[in-house]
Amino acid sequence: MAQIQVGDMPVTLVYPSLRPARSVTNGPFDALAADPVWRARLQLDKVGVPVDLLTAGRDTQRLPKFPSNHVLRHCTACTRSADPPGAGHIDLLSPWPAPVAKAAAAVQARGGYPEPGFDGHERDAAVEAIARFFVRQLAF
Repeated sequence: MAQIQVGDMPVTLVYPSLRPARSVTNGPFDALAADPVWRARLQLDKVGVPVDLLTAGRDTQRLPKFPSNHVLRHCTACTRSADPPGAGHIDLLSPWPAPVAKAAAAVQARGGYPEPGFDGHERDAAVEAIARFFVRQLAF
Protein backbone atom coordinates (compact mmCIF):
# COMPACT_ATOMS: atom_id res chain seq x y z
CA MET A 1 0.00 0.00 0.00
CA ALA A 2 1.27 3.50 -0.80
CA GLN A 3 -0.04 7.01 -0.26
CA ILE A 4 0.43 9.45 -3.13
CA GLN A 5 -0.90 12.92 -3.88
CA VAL A 6 -2.81 13.59 -7.10
CA GLY A 7 -3.32 17.35 -7.25
CA ASP A 8 -5.20 18.22 -4.06
CA MET A 9 -6.44 14.68 -3.53
CA PRO A 10 -4.62 12.04 -1.45
CA VAL A 11 -4.82 8.60 -3.08
CA THR A 12 -4.10 5.24 -1.50
CA LEU A 13 -2.68 2.68 -3.92
CA VAL A 14 -3.21 -0.94 -2.96
CA TYR A 15 -1.13 -3.50 -4.80
CA PRO A 16 -0.10 -7.08 -4.12
CA SER A 17 3.32 -7.86 -2.76
CA LEU A 18 5.71 -9.10 -5.43
CA ARG A 19 7.67 -11.13 -2.88
CA PRO A 20 7.38 -14.91 -3.13
CA ALA A 21 4.66 -16.32 -0.91
CA ARG A 22 5.72 -20.02 -1.06
CA SER A 23 8.60 -22.00 -2.46
CA VAL A 24 9.62 -25.59 -3.20
CA THR A 25 13.26 -26.36 -3.85
CA ASN A 26 14.98 -29.41 -5.27
CA GLY A 27 18.51 -28.20 -4.78
CA PRO A 28 19.45 -24.55 -5.14
CA PHE A 29 18.39 -23.49 -1.64
CA ASP A 30 19.93 -26.41 0.20
CA ALA A 31 22.94 -26.47 -2.15
CA LEU A 32 23.82 -22.98 -0.88
CA ALA A 33 23.79 -24.37 2.64
CA ALA A 34 26.50 -26.86 1.63
CA ASP A 35 28.94 -24.01 1.01
CA PRO A 36 30.38 -22.71 4.32
CA VAL A 37 30.61 -19.11 3.06
CA TRP A 38 27.00 -19.03 1.86
CA ARG A 39 25.83 -20.99 4.88
CA ALA A 40 27.10 -18.16 7.09
CA ARG A 41 25.28 -15.57 4.94
CA LEU A 42 21.94 -17.34 4.49
CA GLN A 43 20.33 -16.25 7.78
CA LEU A 44 17.97 -19.18 7.60
CA ASP A 45 16.23 -18.09 10.78
CA LYS A 46 14.95 -15.03 8.91
CA VAL A 47 13.25 -16.91 6.05
CA GLY A 48 9.68 -15.63 6.15
CA VAL A 49 7.89 -17.72 3.54
CA PRO A 50 7.15 -21.45 3.67
CA VAL A 51 9.87 -23.37 1.81
CA ASP A 52 9.49 -27.06 1.05
CA LEU A 53 12.54 -29.21 0.40
CA LEU A 54 12.54 -32.32 -1.74
CA THR A 55 15.54 -34.56 -1.26
CA ALA A 56 16.58 -37.97 -2.58
CA GLY A 57 17.73 -40.72 -0.23
CA ARG A 58 20.49 -42.00 -2.56
CA ASP A 59 21.59 -38.63 -3.92
CA THR A 60 25.38 -38.73 -4.16
CA GLN A 61 25.57 -35.49 -6.10
CA ARG A 62 24.15 -33.09 -3.50
CA LEU A 63 24.74 -35.29 -0.49
CA PRO A 64 21.51 -33.78 0.84
CA LYS A 65 21.71 -35.24 4.30
CA PHE A 66 24.11 -32.48 5.34
CA PRO A 67 22.87 -29.30 3.65
CA SER A 68 19.18 -30.18 3.78
CA ASN A 69 19.37 -31.14 7.43
CA HIS A 70 21.25 -27.90 8.14
CA VAL A 71 18.50 -25.92 6.41
CA LEU A 72 15.77 -27.74 8.35
CA ARG A 73 17.57 -27.21 11.66
CA HIS A 74 17.92 -23.46 11.17
CA CYS A 75 14.89 -22.49 9.08
CA THR A 76 11.62 -22.65 10.99
CA ALA A 77 9.67 -21.84 7.80
CA CYS A 78 11.18 -24.84 6.00
CA THR A 79 9.82 -28.37 5.74
CA ARG A 80 10.75 -31.49 3.79
CA SER A 81 7.83 -32.90 1.81
CA ALA A 82 9.56 -36.04 0.63
CA ASP A 83 12.84 -37.95 0.75
CA PRO A 84 12.31 -41.01 -1.46
CA PRO A 85 14.82 -43.53 -0.06
CA GLY A 86 15.58 -45.23 -3.37
CA ALA A 87 15.97 -42.05 -5.44
CA GLY A 88 19.22 -40.70 -6.78
CA HIS A 89 19.67 -37.07 -7.81
CA ILE A 90 18.32 -37.45 -11.33
CA ASP A 91 15.49 -39.87 -10.48
CA LEU A 92 13.14 -37.13 -9.31
CA LEU A 93 13.40 -35.52 -12.77
CA SER A 94 13.13 -38.71 -14.77
CA PRO A 95 11.99 -40.78 -16.52
CA TRP A 96 14.25 -39.37 -19.17
CA PRO A 97 14.91 -41.19 -22.42
CA ALA A 98 18.12 -43.21 -21.96
CA PRO A 99 20.21 -41.09 -24.40
CA VAL A 100 19.18 -37.86 -22.62
CA ALA A 101 19.91 -39.33 -19.18
CA LYS A 102 23.30 -40.56 -20.35
CA ALA A 103 24.23 -37.16 -21.85
CA ALA A 104 23.13 -35.34 -18.67
CA ALA A 105 25.05 -37.75 -16.44
CA ALA A 106 28.21 -37.37 -18.53
CA VAL A 107 28.58 -33.73 -17.45
CA GLN A 108 28.08 -34.43 -13.72
CA ALA A 109 30.96 -35.07 -11.36
CA ARG A 110 29.01 -37.90 -9.70
CA GLY A 111 25.46 -39.04 -9.16
CA GLY A 112 24.07 -38.15 -12.58
CA TYR A 113 22.87 -41.56 -13.70
CA PRO A 114 19.45 -42.89 -12.75
CA GLU A 115 19.65 -45.07 -9.65
CA PRO A 116 19.44 -48.77 -10.62
CA GLY A 117 16.18 -50.29 -9.45
CA PHE A 118 14.56 -46.95 -8.62
CA ASP A 119 10.81 -47.39 -8.22
CA GLY A 120 8.94 -44.67 -10.12
CA HIS A 121 6.16 -44.87 -7.52
CA GLU A 122 8.55 -43.03 -5.17
CA ARG A 123 8.69 -40.13 -7.64
CA ASP A 124 4.91 -40.11 -7.94
CA ALA A 125 4.55 -39.99 -4.14
CA ALA A 126 7.05 -37.10 -3.97
CA VAL A 127 5.12 -35.14 -6.59
CA GLU A 128 1.92 -35.74 -4.63
CA ALA A 129 3.63 -34.52 -1.44
CA ILE A 130 4.67 -31.30 -3.19
CA ALA A 131 1.10 -30.82 -4.40
CA ARG A 132 -0.16 -31.29 -0.82
CA PHE A 133 2.33 -28.65 0.38
CA PHE A 134 0.88 -26.15 -2.07
CA VAL A 135 -2.70 -27.09 -1.22
CA ARG A 136 -1.92 -26.47 2.47
CA GLN A 137 -0.09 -23.21 1.80
CA LEU A 138 -2.49 -21.79 -0.77
CA ALA A 139 -5.70 -22.67 1.06
CA PHE A 140 -7.52 -19.56 2.19
